[in-house]
Order: sequence, then structure tokens, then C-alpha cells
Amino acid sequence: MANIIDFDQLTPQMKQDLSDIIVAEAILGGTASDFMEVTPAESGKRIPVLYPLSKIGKVSRGCSPAVDTANANLVEKTWALKEWDFKLKQCYKDVEQALYNLGLKTNTEKPDLTGTPLMNLILRLVEPALDEMILRFAFFGDTAANNHDAEEDEGSLTSGVDPNYFKLVDGVWKQIAGMVTSSDVSVIDIPGNDQANTAAQKSATVDALGILSSVINDAPIDLRQVEAGREVILVTDLFMQKLRKQIYAESIQTEAQFAQRQNGIQEVRLYGHTITSLPYLDKEIEASFNNGTKLDNPYRVLYTTKDNLLLGIPQGAALHDFDVWYNKDDRHTYIQGIGDLDVKVVRPELISVAY
Repeated sequence: MANIIDFDQLTPQMKQDLSDIIVAEAILGGTASDFMEVTPAESGKRIPVLYPLSKIGKVSRGCSPAVDTANANLVEKTWALKEWDFKLKQCYKDVEQALYNLGLKTNTEKPDLTGTPLMNLILRLVEPALDEMILRFAFFGDTAANNHDAEEDEGSLTSGVDPNYFKLVDGVWKQIAGMVTSSDVSVIDIPGNDQANTAAQKSATVDALGILSSVINDAPIDLRQVEAGREVILVTDLFMQKLRKQIYAESIQTEAQFAQRQNGIQEVRLYGHTITSLPYLDKEIEASFNNGTKLDNPYRVLYTTKDNLLLGIPQGAALHDFDVWYNKDDRHTYIQGIGDLDVKVVRPELISVAY
């Protein structure tokens, strides 16, 4: 059994107090609830969307006019929650030599790691890992996920990446791709994505300002007319880098108009909108969507509303619920989480996208 934490690089002095270990920040730039509406959901329950009534009112037709034909379209989606889980375990024997028994209990309680500095350190890693898991399912979920096959030119996952990390539900990008295919949503091409290799993609000249302007100005009118506070414009960090560089080069804005919120989210105000960088997208694309030559659309822009991206979980559930317990029979300490979720992109007319 391997250790959850690799202590091989720690010196004896560093092992004296595990509480001194600094936990590196996870590269997330926010959680799913920052950009999506987390809502109670039940499998089989429908999400009805009632559209406005069609035209009524004509020039007066006098007595006994014909009955007008007017209708309001009703579109429904249905929740289909899927179950996820994770399970970790740690045996005291795998760490007692590495830690020289430091931080472990004594006597008959020695195998029990609950409440120890070691377990406290491990638990500090679990919550951001859960945040990342939710973001992965929410944005990159794909029930047909598969590793890239160069001969068949199929699959988008990097060789060696387990597809089960993605197969739970179809996430935001998969659903939008389906809307593009069915012509319900139009996509603006970003030329930097089409370069021959990863290095060329990252060094490409990208007209980030022009692309962003098109995403906003060419968006469906329903999206352009939403009230303030509902809209979300998300970009990959690579796109944000190009945008910042172009803004400074053209002297459009100053550093003071860029902001970094407390949770690490980077934003810029432009064209009357707030553009938000989500570096987790870049992290996952680089780690999991590299076909060995190039990345899968490292430049992405999504303009929508927060309440158009729904993350459904059971009534009363929480995204960070997990259990920790010690099993006397096998002398392992376990960490386990289990839950259900689904993702819905509700209205295609509230989507404007570039990639």
C-alpha cells in the first residue's frame, strides 16, 4: 500500500512537526458554485422552460374577428443524477518508519490515524480535490470519453488517463458541442487552437480583443438583454494572458482595472462586462486533453448566464461531504466520499462561445 503523501523527500527535521508543512494551493481559481447554479435535483424530475408567447395584436378586424393563433413553446430537460465516489486508505505501518512514529498514537491506539497530525494534513488535501472533481465533471464530463487513438483519429483524452474520471455525466463543454453540431449554437473559431503542436498553440498570435468582442456583440439577443448580475464570461487562463498582453500593448486599460478576488479568480472589466479567468480549465486541458502533439482547444471563451448552467445535487446534500474512520479489523484508516450529481446547460439561446 503506497502512502497518500510521499514523505521520502522530507528531512528528519522537517518530520518533527507536520503542522509546519505548507499545503500548496490547488490551481482552481474558484469552485463550480462560483460559475454555476447549484440546485436541488431529483432523477426523473423535469426542468421546464416556458418561452414568451408569440405575436398577438393586429389591425382591428371589426366584428367577429378570426381567432388568432398564438403559442408559447415549452422545452423540458430531465435530471438524471449519476453516482460518484472516492475511497482512500492509509495503514500506519506504511508511515511509521517514514515518520519515525512522530505524530502517531501509542499502544493499542497506534494504528488509528484519526485525529493525528498526519490525518489532519491529509484532510487538508481532500476538500480542494473534491472541488476539482466537481469542476471536472461539470465542465469536462463526457459519458463517451475515450483515450486518443491516432490511427482512428478518435478520442480526446491523453493516453494513460483513466476515462472513468470523466464518464459520469456530459458536462458543459460536451453539451455545448452538441448544440453547435445541431446548429442551435454557433461557435467562433480561435485560430490559435489549430496550430500544429502545443508550443505553436501557446506562442500563436491571438486577437483576443477581437474574439471577445465578437463573442459579446454576436451573442443571441436574449443573452445580450439579460439583467446585470446574471451573466458569466469565462475564459481559459491562456486566453486571458493574450488578452492582457493585447490590452497593454494597445493602451486600452490599466493594471488597476484588472482584479484578483480573494479566492484567486482573475477578472478584467471590458466592454461593460466582467471577464473571468478559470485556470482550472487550463490545468485539466494540459493534464488530460493532450493527444501527444497538441492540446484540445486551449483557448476557450464562454458567455452565458450563471443560472443557465445548472449543477444538480440531491435535496439536502453537500458537495464536500465525506467520512473518515478507523477499521480495527484491518488496521487501516479510511476516507470515503459518495454522492450524486447532474449537469444541465438549459437554454442554447443563452450561449455564445469561441474555441
